[in-house]
Order: sequence, then C-alpha cells, then structure tokens
Amino acid sequence: MVWIVNGARLASDLPRFVEGTRSFIPIWKPGVYLAAVPKKVFPRDWLTSAVPVFFDFEKGPGLTESTNEISGSLWCLLPGRVLGFAVVLRVSRRAFIDAPHKKSQPLVARAFIENVRNELVAVAKLLERASLTAARAAEMPVHRRRGWRPFRAPQRYAKF
Repeated sequence: MVWIVNGARLASDLPRFVEGTRSFIPIWKPGVYLAAVPKKVFPRDWLTSAVPVFFDFEKGPGLTESTNEISGSLWCLLPGRVLGFAVVLRVSRRAFIDAPHKKSQPLVARAFIENVRNELVAVAKLLERASLTAARAAEMPVHRRRGWRPFRAPQRYAKF
C-alpha cells in the first residue's frame, strides 16, 4: 500500500518543498536523495507514515519555470530513517504507472531503505578508516612515512 498526496494542497507546501530540495543530498543512484530535516520539506502529517507517501506537485499554485522540474515528477518519502536521514525518491509519472504491471511488488520500501543504510554505513567506515590513516600519518615522523625520500640537491657535473 502507498499513499498519493496532493503536494500543493496548501499554498505554503510547494514553496517549502522547493526550498527544501536545495538541502537534499544526492546519493549513488539518480533520483535517490537524503533529507537531513524532512520536517522542513514535507507536511508533518506524513512524516511518520508507515508506508511510502508519494507527493504530486502538478498543477500547484505558484508554479514557475524553475518549479516545473519539480512538478514533473512524483516525490516519494519512504517510511523510517537511515542514520537520521529521510530517504526521498524522485519517480517519473510513467514509471509509477508502469510499475504495478511490471513487478509483483512495485516498491519494497524496507529492502530499499536497508540497501541505502548498508551503503551509507560502508561509506562511513571508509571515511573513518581514511581519517584514521591520515591521523596516524600526521603523528608519524616524516622520515618513517611510506615513499619518503631525503631531499638531494641536484648534482653538478664537472666540466672537462
């Protein structure tokens, strides 16, 4: 089950969403984003939904050229959080309509969120390992670092 919501029901919904998309963090797949503060982007009634919520901003009041890109897609807020971030999907209308015909389960939200969580944890571990390596290198004397060579002045050749 999913919810499909008129994202521009209130006059302040579309401007709030447009402003909030500037803070979205794109991740490894196109159309998948992390929202650090979802309550600044989405209506609070839908933040704790147990199922995916699709927001449709088409034909909302105050659409301009810059917001046409936003209104051309459906925006899905997945249930739950990944390391404190909300997972947001950008889905084309055609993909949303075709999904039930092509797959038995159009969106397996829990599996998708677990996949995102695993990827973020892996990246966090890599960053932690890299920062530890940099810290160890900073503590190590220069002459003991890998690849260190003493400076040698260029040799001058004697003229014959």
